[in-house]
Amino acid sequence: MNKPQDYDTVQAYTGQTPLPPGGYVCRIMQVLETTAKSSGAPMLKISLDIAEGDHKDRFAGLYRADTNPDKKWKCVVNQLVYDPNNANTTNRGFKSFTTSAEKSNQGFVIQWGDRFGECFKNKLVGVVFRREQYVSDYDGSLQFSTKPAFFRSVEEIRKGVPIPADKLLDGTTQPYSPQPAPAPQQVAPASLQGVGDLSDFDEIISDVPLPF
Repeated sequence: MNKPQDYDTVQAYTGQTPLPPGGYVCRIMQVLETTAKSSGAPMLKISLDIAEGDHKDRFAGLYRADTNPDKKWKCVVNQLVYDPNNANTTNRGFKSFTTSAEKSNQGFVIQWGDRFGECFKNKLVGVVFRREQYVSDYDGSLQFSTKPAFFRSVEEIRKGVPIPADKLLDGTTQPYSPQPAPAPQQVAPASLQGVGDLSDFDEIISDVPLPF
């Protein structure tokens, strides 16, 4: 077979539509206190899902549709508690998370101590997502994945926040540029018209429990 003319420029099918970068109102599903594997420093694992808009419950849907027995929640922020350069100084990212959660939930007060992680469950928080570059395990090509980058208050998100620059592998950034629109889909057979394209459909099974 000869190599198709546009082979190198066509993106491989990934099974799901990428989450557009930008600001989202999110629900905190779980906060676990743990330690970083490399340094043993205190760290939080913050599991999130989208609470409003067109992408509401996105990560719950992905979890329920995943047939892998070792499946994991796909939106988790690993947040150090202390500054990595000074163990006696609070990490600014940690302070951004806690203050953003307090501002986003009327009457919410952090419960320090044994119930610290538990007190955040089901609270809202604003999150700015950005695209981060990675190397594909499939073919070694450079791809982008949309990940949480910054915590903000829900009010800030609803007012509108700018889309952050893409983070590249070398640590630099470049302005976000949306991907070209996909080519028009081939018309489906008459028996399937009206059903829509099912190739990217995630079946959400309501009785599959979430891991929280």
